[in-house]
This record gives sequence, C-alpha cells and structure tokens, in this order.
Amino acid sequence: MQRVGVVVLNFNNYEETIRCTDSLLAQRGIVLSLVIVDNGSANDSCGRLRERYEMPAAREARTDEEKQPCHEIPAEHRAAVTLIHSPENLGFAGGMNLGIDELRGRRRRTDTEIRQLRLPETVLRESGEPADFIFLANSDLVFSDPYILQQMVRAWEPGVGVVNPMVVNTDGSPALRVHFRAKYLCLRMLKTYFPVLETLRSRRRRTAEKEAGKEAGRSRIERGEYTVVGCGYMYGPDFFRHYDRMYPETFLYGEEYATILYLHKAGLCTMLAETAPIIHRHGASTPADLHSDPAFREKMRRRGHNVLVRLMLRSEQSIQKKYGSVSRKESGGERWESSGEWR
Repeated sequence: MQRVGVVVLNFNNYEETIRCTDSLLAQRGIVLSLVIVDNGSANDSCGRLRERYEMPAAREARTDEEKQPCHEIPAEHRAAVTLIHSPENLGFAGGMNLGIDELRGRRRRTDTEIRQLRLPETVLRESGEPADFIFLANSDLVFSDPYILQQMVRAWEPGVGVVNPMVVNTDGSPALRVHFRAKYLCLRMLKTYFPVLETLRSRRRRTAEKEAGKEAGRSRIERGEYTVVGCGYMYGPDFFRHYDRMYPETFLYGEEYATILYLHKAGLCTMLAETAPIIHRHGASTPADLHSDPAFREKMRRRGHNVLVRLMLRSEQSIQKKYGSVSRKESGGERWESSGEWR
C-alpha cells in the first residue's frame, strides 16, 4: 500500500483538530502517517491532543502527576500520529512546512525532545521512509468516507503536482477554490490585487465553480489552467522532485497562489479527483479575534501580495537554491520542542 502523509495545522482550536484527526484515522487502503502541528497555541491544545493520542507505552513512562485521562483511541491509530509544537505562530505555510519536513524525513529531533518522549534514541533518530503523497488539511475538515485518500492516490498520474479532492461546505456548496488559466498567469494574479478587477474575476470564478460541480463524478487533469482547493489538497511525488516544501514566505494569505506559481514554473498540472466529499466546516479553524480584526486581515493580504510578486520574479532554480535545502535550525535542530511523538 502507498504511504500517505497528512499534516493538520492546529491553532487554539483542539476540538476541531480532534474531529478532523479522528476522521483521518479512519482512512483505509493506505499506510497513514499523520502529523499534527500546533502552531503556537496560547491555550492547552498540546495537552489535550497529547492525552488523546498518546501511546500506552509512553503514557506508562510518565509519572502519576503527569498522567491525564486517556480517551479510547486504538493503539494502531495512535501509532500513526506525531504531534509537533512550535513555540510561535509560523503562519500557514511555516506550520505546514514543519509537518512536511517531518514526513519527508528531514526534521532532526533535539536532545530535549528525546528526553521528553522517554523513548529509545535509535527509534527517535530514524527518519523512516518519506511519504510520496502529502495531504495538507485545515483542522476544520471532516473526511466523510474511509477511502478518500486512497481515491486521490489512485487518481494521480505522472506530471500532476497537486491533487484536489471534492470538498463541500456544510450547506453542500463547493468549498472555495483558487482557479487561474495558465496563459498570462502572473498578469492574471496581479489583476486580483485591484478590487474592481477582482470583482469581475469573482463572477467568473463562481461560474467555474458551478461547472466544477457538473464535473463532479469523474477525475480530470487540468491542462492550461490550475485549481487549488485551499482548505485541503495533496502534493504528489512529482512536486517533491522539484521542491522540498511550500513557499515559506506567506503567512495567512496567498498560499494557493504560491502553489500555483510553483507548479507553473515546474511544468506540472493540477487534478480534480473523483472522491467522496470532504466536509468543510468553513471558518471553524479561524480564531474569533481574526474574524473581528479587518485591519490585521488587510495587513496580511498586503504582505501576501508583496511576497508573491517576489516569487513571480524567481526562477525554479533560484527557488530551489534559496528554499530547497533544509538547514538544521529550520528543520527543528535547536528551535523546536516537541510535545510528543507516538509511533
């Protein structure tokens, strides 16, 4: 069976993360490796996630004062879960890259992690086989069928960099997706920075979403156009032949644009896969203070625009030179502390 990695990003919302993770642990027909990245949460997210997914052997190694009530999650499910804690909020791309590095075998554990986890050093130091397929999931997704990831892997074809599943909102409408035609791609992206032009484009996007709804029921590779479903999509093996990770300079907005630019520069396609629906509880993973702070949202949008312009001017080779290699510090050497890993 194909090994598939999944990264779930948590930020102050462990309830949604648990709902998403439990639905992922029910996936069948693949070898699942699941990484939960806690992105600098200010609440007790790490403690709640640890007590739910900790392996019995690691739990027994802790003192009575450290032990907390453990929910009944089968041991074979807990064995697939790794929890990584970042002491600061790295943004969407930064947090996802931490999980990608783990799944691709590039994040080296620290001595502090090894002491905290109380597991043999040889177990912790080994990277294992890197995942060829990596699904990036918002924490507000619920997988409605146990074979969705298998369906995506089977739909993949060489030359496809990103596989999109069928994602619907709780009301049954298609989840938001970013769609661009390949011709004059950079110009089309720049036009979205201007509100009037973006309004016209939004009308065309809604038409494209309706057409996508008609296409549901069969997989198709997109030629001359790109689509990325931002709340959940999968990188295929060909993506990792060109890039190590996501474009790391974005924080909250622009990740889908950056992914499309990566694919365009590498000559890769996107695919819409025939899958059972993934339910998107839209906005449930977004902190309430962000909803009520339009000034901060606008600041992040402008930041995303600026870094994307710089990305447009880079070649694939310069991207690989700047971001392709992962230094010890970037991949977790001295910077990260893990709340726990259970294999």
